[in-house]
Amino acid sequence: MKLTVNGSAIRCLERSIVTTGMAGAPVQFVFDSAWSAISGRTAVFRCGDVERQMVLDENGGAVIPAEVLHTPGRTLYIGVYGTAASGATWPAPTPFCDCGAVQQGAAVADEAAGITPTLAQQVLLAAQTAQAIAQSVRDDADSGAFDGADGHGLVILGLYATLAALQSAHPTAGQGDVYAVGTAASNVLYVWDGAAWVNLGALAGPQGPQGPAGPNVISSDTSVTLGSGYLLNNGGQLLARGAATSVAQGLVNLVTAGAVYDAIQSARPQAGTITLSATWSGSGPYTQAVTVTGATVTASSRVDVQPGAAALAQLADDGVAALWIENNGGTLTAYALGAAPSATMTVQCTVTEVTA
Repeated sequence: MKLTVNGSAIRCLERSIVTTGMAGAPVQFVFDSAWSAISGRTAVFRCGDVERQMVLDENGGAVIPAEVLHTPGRTLYIGVYGTAASGATWPAPTPFCDCGAVQQGAAVADEAAGITPTLAQQVLLAAQTAQAIAQSVRDDADSGAFDGADGHGLVILGLYATLAALQSAHPTAGQGDVYAVGTAASNVLYVWDGAAWVNLGALAGPQGPQGPAGPNVISSDTSVTLGSGYLLNNGGQLLARGAATSVAQGLVNLVTAGAVYDAIQSARPQAGTITLSATWSGSGPYTQAVTVTGATVTASSRVDVQPGAAALAQLADDGVAALWIENNGGTLTAYALGAAPSATMTVQCTVTEVTA
């Protein structure tokens, strides 16, 4: 039996013969778009003074309860209701639809069809079924059924001057192979995706914190005076030092030897070198204490390394996935991830002062 439901209107589209003693007679509901937000759709079956309810499945199907097919000659009525998101029963409940009289069936004992579960029993059974499915999924997850293969660290296999040189040397490669293209000081990474070399961009660490505001900034409404050979603002703050016979000369001193100049100079990165020995401690990551040659390191310095072509090749051969320097109160420690470099190497570095 098939019924269509349009808003609160219901119509029997395909009527089937139902008989006394019938068990499991199917009924199918077809809903319009007004029911798309309606949950808990439930069919109501009435025949004489007997009424039963059945929760519809996700496809709008149910079976006619055997109890309402008990008395021949009486008309079977079917309606439906549901609950909207607001909690109101809208657009249901529908009126009852006349689905024809119950016909006399072959002699069957009253108990043959069984008892239709109550609405509460149907909801409980659906909840128990959902719980069993959830437990099955959890058991599969605990047993590793959904686990994928482990990934691997980033290993740079070499350095090429241009993409064309890389493509010429390696027209194809293994899935996930990575090479650097450019110079030792400035390069980008390319990975083989199975069909072509894809640009991953430059290998860089996270952006550092913003530096402090420069001292003694002269705004458009700040008056400047010359006091005893020094350039002062209207608050008496020293802007420039050094002998000055005029405000103009004081401004020159401000650019070349004043507080602003000192601040700019102290913020400029310094270039130096770090020698990494072949002796490392630990295992993943590996460590060793290092010092910087050619630059001054303080407790607030950030030290970044820039391996050259030979060093990059050595790191790739050794399987080093990452190399970095950490500063702990002025004491520098080198870290290597994936593997430790097997040979002594000297790498370029930059030292930058960072203020929290």
